[in-house]
Amino acid sequence: MSHGHIARGAAHDLRVEGTGVENESGRVLLDVQDLSVEFRTGGGVLEALSGVNLTVRQGEVVAVVGESGSGKSVTALGVMGLLGNGRVSSGRIMWDDYTDLATARPKNFRAIRGNDIAMIFQDPMTSLDPLYTVGNQLSEALRLHRRMRRREARAEAIDLLGMVGIPDPGSKVDAYPHQMSGGQRQRVMIAIALACSPRLLIADEPTTALDVTVEAQVLSLLRDLQRDKNVSLMLITHDMGVVAEMADRVVVFYAGRVAEQGTVDDILQNPRHPYTQALLRAIPRPSTPRDEPMPAIAGNVPALHEMPAGCRFADRCPLVHDRCVEQPPHVAISSEHSTACWLATDDRSSAVLEGSPA
Repeated sequence: MSHGHIARGAAHDLRVEGTGVENESGRVLLDVQDLSVEFRTGGGVLEALSGVNLTVRQGEVVAVVGESGSGKSVTALGVMGLLGNGRVSSGRIMWDDYTDLATARPKNFRAIRGNDIAMIFQDPMTSLDPLYTVGNQLSEALRLHRRMRRREARAEAIDLLGMVGIPDPGSKVDAYPHQMSGGQRQRVMIAIALACSPRLLIADEPTTALDVTVEAQVLSLLRDLQRDKNVSLMLITHDMGVVAEMADRVVVFYAGRVAEQGTVDDILQNPRHPYTQALLRAIPRPSTPRDEPMPAIAGNVPALHEMPAGCRFADRCPLVHDRCVEQPPHVAISSEHSTACWLATDDRSSAVLEGSPA
């Protein structure tokens, strides 16, 4: 069964004993501070991220969740320095407490990208070059970053393909991407990302195009690699079942801002932002009658050129009130748990906020 389908009950049933990744607080590897990103378009400059804060510690799995258009992938691309026509307009992206990736020179960035931080992209067919074998594409990373000779790089590529579970790697190393299944192509992407033994792996919706059986296999592979090699994992997903299975901490994005973040138990058992609660309510449940509409969040994420000045979730929020025309501050619920909602500042609303989202 897919990890994305393990959690189909009420929110308090998502987190069960024996799931998730056990992790003690380690040193902070990635520290994103007040990050804003803007893009130049024909209609002017549009802000895609606004004041984003998040951290990833050594050996930790941080799940980044939210609807399409929330800013999850833009954050990852900002960390990787792959924003294209976008740019970091303010804030810092601190790597290992000494390098600000937001202002790093291209030469310094190239030394970090691939070696220290690697990314698994959402669609392997748009990331793998159809004109080259997977062995050539793996060897390129090894020869560029690890200075291997051609024969040595080929042998290492075969070992990497075997490590990520591709059968008969000695033969598959000479295959072209179109000759492999979707699951095998995604495993190749993981192998390329792991080629230089990075300390942080960013996985952007790594199972979106896969069927549920292959999805479970890929997630299991990522979890095992993370545990065995103590690699930090920033996992971008929309699937709360995957969050329950994989994550130590969760960062909930909405419309280019962080709505809430905390430990996986904080988010699944005690969600304090109405958007987080709505996400959990929208999980399909087997007890729902077949003739009943699927649960959904009314409305859509606002477009970049239509962002409201106050709380960006206000137009869709069932608990909206007069103060929501102002941007809410981040309120600390505990040392690990915070939310950006005016209701969290009002003790009289605690009963509403602490109620089950189910």
